[in-house]
Amino acid sequence: MKDLILTTDAQVIYLPIFPTPVPATVTVRPGKLKGTGVYKVQGKTICVDGDHTQSGYVPYCAYFTPTHSVAGMGILRIGMLNPDNLSGMWVINNKQVMVTGTTLAAWFEVTLPAQTPPPSSTPDPNLFYRDGKCNFISVQQIVKDKGTSNKHHQYPPPKQDPAGQIGRFPR
Repeated sequence: MKDLILTTDAQVIYLPIFPTPVPATVTVRPGKLKGTGVYKVQGKTICVDGDHTQSGYVPYCAYFTPTHSVAGMGILRIGMLNPDNLSGMWVINNKQVMVTGTTLAAWFEVTLPAQTPPPSSTPDPNLFYRDGKCNFISVQQIVKDKGTSNKHHQYPPPKQDPAGQIGRFPR
């Protein structure tokens, strides 16, 4: 579902191809988000706007290109969030809550350049690869962006919270 609220341990699933400036193939592993919101869902802290820049990255990923076939290393990172990756209704401490949304941009930062095969062993001149893609997978299936209902509670999201916190959200 694309409207689930993201919490700590939500997965970031990266696709292996980063086409710009030249195609790079990355050995991907899932990343994990770490929420910094003050509220919790099922014991896990809610993710708010900006948490994707401090978590969700995956270091020590091998990569290669068509011209540099001796693997190098780098870090997978989440790019900008799409508007549908941020809640239009839930706000914690004046930051929008993150939701699963649709596919979003990813980039790859080279830490050890790939090389051409010996004897030349020329390093890859590119320090970044862009236009990759990733998705969020929520670890909770209860709380949605458009409010939530389960068998016991109804938590309507506020349109605006002047105190900067959601007052009726469970801890």
